[in-house]
Order: sequence, then C-alpha cells, then structure tokens
Amino acid sequence: MILANNITCRRGSKIIFRNLDFKIEDGIATIISGKNGSGKTSLLRIVCNLLVPKSGEIIWKGKSIYKNLEEYYKNITYIADNNCSKDNLTVIENMNFWKRLYGSKITYENFMKLIDSLNLREYMNQKVLFLSYGQKRKLELTRLIIEERNIWILDEPFLGLDQDSINIIGETISDHLARKGMAIFSSHIPVSISKKQYIDLDLHESN
Repeated sequence: MILANNITCRRGSKIIFRNLDFKIEDGIATIISGKNGSGKTSLLRIVCNLLVPKSGEIIWKGKSIYKNLEEYYKNITYIADNNCSKDNLTVIENMNFWKRLYGSKITYENFMKLIDSLNLREYMNQKVLFLSYGQKRKLELTRLIIEERNIWILDEPFLGLDQDSINIIGETISDHLARKGMAIFSSHIPVSISKKQYIDLDLHESN
C-alpha cells in the first residue's frame, strides 16, 4: 500500500491542490480525474518522486519514499504522457532495449503475444520516428509487461488508442491488479476495470 499524507502542490506561486490524503491499495485501480490544469500530471510526478510537493509525503512500506528511494524505484513503472521510445530505433529494438535494461524474464511466447495483441507485429522493424502517435503509445505501454514492476504509475495511458487497444490495456491493468499489483493513473476515457477508486482533484482545487 502507498499512502499520500497531506499533499499540497504548488506551481510557481499558485497552489494547485492542497491537503490531499489518499491511499493506493493492492488490487484496486486508483484513477485521477479533474479538469485540465487541476494537477493530475503533477500528482503522478509526486507519487514517483519526479516532483517534490510543497508539503506532505508519500509513504510506502511504512516509510517515506524519500528515505527509501532506491528500493522504491525498483518497484515502479512510470509512463508519462509523452513517449520516451528512441525514434532512431525500430519497435523491436526498443522492446529488446527495455528487456535488457530491466532484466526482464518475459518469455518469447508472451513477448510475441503482447506484440500481436496491440497489432504491432507488422511494425516490428519500422523505426519509431515513422509511427503514428497511437502506435507509439502502444509501444510505450508494452513496458508494463516487459518491466515486471509491482507499482504502475500512468499518465493518460489510453490517449490516442483505438477502442480495442483501450480494452486490451484495461484488461492488462485488471490482470495486474488480480495479482495484487498497484496502479494509479489519470484518464478522461472510460475503461472497464472492476475494482477502482477515484481521486477528483477538482474537489481539492485551491481557490
């Protein structure tokens, strides 16, 4: 379980949200909602320690993540709203790079099943530079399976995807939760996940 205690976020001189408390539980998706500018991306960046809150802290395994960062980082996969795939590499080269980087034990069978489920097989040898935004997004989301981490932190994971791909990623998240994984993500797109809770940042907006 991850606990967020009394989180206040400031952007420049403006307080975006204040005094936010929530928990991310094993087996339950935590979905962040709110209008543009409400701080959804900022909150996700705080959870993965890419942004320091004005006040408050994130607790994992009974300790502040700021005192336990090395172990915490080994347990999270963060997928931002911008893609980090290497444009000059092909789809398969990017995936193999991630496999080596994270020491993934994914089997070849599951590797190819993942590629086929997202309709990426015909693009395997194509450079990322020439993919559409939706195809790049699918490639980015393969990291969820390749990295094999317990905590998934996702910024608008369904953006740019067709409905079939949205369903597949939703099922992938549900399978992860069924294995007692954790997931927190922002989304304005409805997705079928049975166990979920919401954080509505509009309710915590600073006036």
